[in-house]
Amino acid sequence: MKKIILAIVCTMLMGTAHATPLYSVSSPIGDTYGNLSYGEIFTVGSQDLTVTALGAYDHDQDGFLTIGGIQVGLYLESDGSLLTSASVQSSDALDGLFRFSDIANLTLLSGEQYRIVADTGLDQYNVAEGSATFDSRVTSNGYMQCGDNKQFCTNGSTGMGYTLMANLQFSDSASGPTPVPEPMSFGLFALGLAGIRFSRKLKIQ
Repeated sequence: MKKIILAIVCTMLMGTAHATPLYSVSSPIGDTYGNLSYGEIFTVGSQDLTVTALGAYDHDQDGFLTIGGIQVGLYLESDGSLLTSASVQSSDALDGLFRFSDIANLTLLSGEQYRIVADTGLDQYNVAEGSATFDSRVTSNGYMQCGDNKQFCTNGSTGMGYTLMANLQFSDSASGPTPVPEPMSFGLFALGLAGIRFSRKLKIQ
């Protein structure tokens, strides 16, 4: 009986699969140079992706110096429209060298180009060339640096091989996350267990 209940509970509690970072970093080098904005430009591959969190680089994994956290925005590269944003805090979950702040799920379309941007504030960003490995479901198109407190610009400094500050997490829209049961589902489950116990008592009597 206990095994049956445990199996049912485990099945019901299966939630969203672990989100994947846009890229991971190894052997980073931290640096600071005033408040700049760095955007990572990338193209989505053959499948739509669902963004679940926006992230910012935390060099020493001990939180941010910038008051109010690191401002991160996700833009459509073709016209610069802001799709979603977040203020990543020192209290947000750490995954590797990045802290991630959850957002309402946002779908990125196959073949579209996007830019994930973060303001550096008072914090360090990664200046190690070639230290990033991008997920195979996207293609890196380099970075763009913007000044004058602008997150998105079209005439900033550009280059390849650097991933400086911004990141995001996503899941594969094709497979899709497994929905977490609603409260009503748990209520029905509880009623079912009560029915099983009542039935067992009748049989015993």
